[in-house]
Amino acid sequence: MTSPLLCEPTLHAAFLVDAWGGRSDSGTAHPVYIREAADPALLERRLAVHAELAGSRLDTRQERSQVEAVYGALSPTDLAMVRMFGLPRLRAQQDAPYRQSGTTFNSVEARGLIRGEWPGRPVFVFLDEILAPDWLAVGDPPVINGHSAVLPHARGMHALEQVAASGDRERFLRAAGATVHYVDPGVDTGAVIRAERLPEPFGYESLWECKAGAFKLAFDLLTQVRTQLSEPGAVLLGTPQPGDDTPTFRRRTFDAGTAGRAAAQYTAWRTETEEWGRRAG
Repeated sequence: MTSPLLCEPTLHAAFLVDAWGGRSDSGTAHPVYIREAADPALLERRLAVHAELAGSRLDTRQERSQVEAVYGALSPTDLAMVRMFGLPRLRAQQDAPYRQSGTTFNSVEARGLIRGEWPGRPVFVFLDEILAPDWLAVGDPPVINGHSAVLPHARGMHALEQVAASGDRERFLRAAGATVHYVDPGVDTGAVIRAERLPEPFGYESLWECKAGAFKLAFDLLTQVRTQLSEPGAVLLGTPQPGDDTPTFRRRTFDAGTAGRAAAQYTAWRTETEEWGRRAG
């Protein structure tokens, strides 16, 4: 079964776009829709940069400038992903439709285009945008999201980082990982399809590398679920999340100060964990 992916025009999302490339068993390419204004020239330049620098860790100022020219400023997590995994080639440019769909997926045009081109197909998302209720109309195929933390322990935007900033070590350990879940009207409250924790949350050099590991795990789980759903007669049951009072983190609460506290807290936890390990050894 061919399934569309809706995602952001960010460098870390490019790792998911790269993994999404390829074809279904029917030979149809899996399409990717990017949430940004149509700019064919920018898209062409972006694909060219990925082709030229595939595998690079952006060790030189020139290479980083080339990537920033097609993505804008890079986040610490963007840079951590590139250091850890190398710049992806973006196979989607060769194997699948890769198109810009406007600055929102909640327009009548965007919803009509995607639901119209892929009727009866589940829609996979990795977005900073909350989809409008129209996407969840009764009878429509499900929308399935990849989230870079273990639900329900860290919902919302920059959730893992904001748990770190709160200083709650135990919640951070429960949250460090990724989840694939059905989208419902709430924020990251839909039934869970797959969830996995990072095996060594404090085994990374920085919080940003830990977040990069969570992104990579989310992308792996999302593509695995897509493969499972492509099997004839496949039905993936979700596990309902508890109706608790777990906080939902917002983008507006994640500023430079919060990021700094989160990074420092992670480093402190990592240092403590290493010290405990030396004492135990």
